[in-house]
Amino acid sequence: MAAHPSNLVTWLLEIDEAHLEFLAPVRHWDFLSMASGPGVCWVKGFRPEDLESPEITSIPFKRLLYLRDEHLFPAGGLVPLKQLPAGLAWIPLEKGLPLQLPSFNHNYFGIQERLTIRLVPASIEKAPAALLAPLDVLRAYADMASSIRLKGLNWVVLDDQALVVGEPLLPLPGEVYWRQGHHLLPAGFAFEFPFLVETIGANVGSPGACLLLWDKEGGCLRIGRDMFCPLSRSSVRQTTGASDDHNLNRMT
Repeated sequence: MAAHPSNLVTWLLEIDEAHLEFLAPVRHWDFLSMASGPGVCWVKGFRPEDLESPEITSIPFKRLLYLRDEHLFPAGGLVPLKQLPAGLAWIPLEKGLPLQLPSFNHNYFGIQERLTIRLVPASIEKAPAALLAPLDVLRAYADMASSIRLKGLNWVVLDDQALVVGEPLLPLPGEVYWRQGHHLLPAGFAFEFPFLVETIGANVGSPGACLLLWDKEGGCLRIGRDMFCPLSRSSVRQTTGASDDHNLNRMT
């Protein structure tokens, strides 16, 4: 049986040398090899299914090209962009990238190269870890719920909403979030560039001092951990005017 035409295409990932750090998620793929030219590197050995993997799609500043007659074509294009230099020395990707990648500033990519924080649909489902529900709904539920049902949960007032963190979540209507480190992400969403999670958190808020509540548009609310209190019937009843006392810093 003849091979499918898509399997005969040689795909290359082209990336500037200044951005080699972003190849870290695929450094361990032992079927990839790389070669360098003036200021640019190429990586080859991809299977068609690899191009749609989260590891590849999350690499910024890359250019996906295919090779035909030693000419490089853009993905989906029929006009060649340039010719692949002759005599390239191809080496295993793991050998070509240092084990300890040099440090770099995730927040500076040059005037024309700014990385926007985006949330995208997640490929892996996680357990819910937080609930944002109307405050009056939580009050009504807490009046009827047993103390055992509320035990182990913490909460904070955000305007006319209540953010409840912990497991198991309460059976209330509202927005559900899952947790990644000190980030609370809308259920069903993840960071577009997951390998930047620690850097994003370090620059938006202190991991030890706050939680970051993200919305689907990429904005976040910084909430101090000391603002949470154990959820109980009495704490809900005693909470009046709490939204006026909390000065939360919204980041966009």
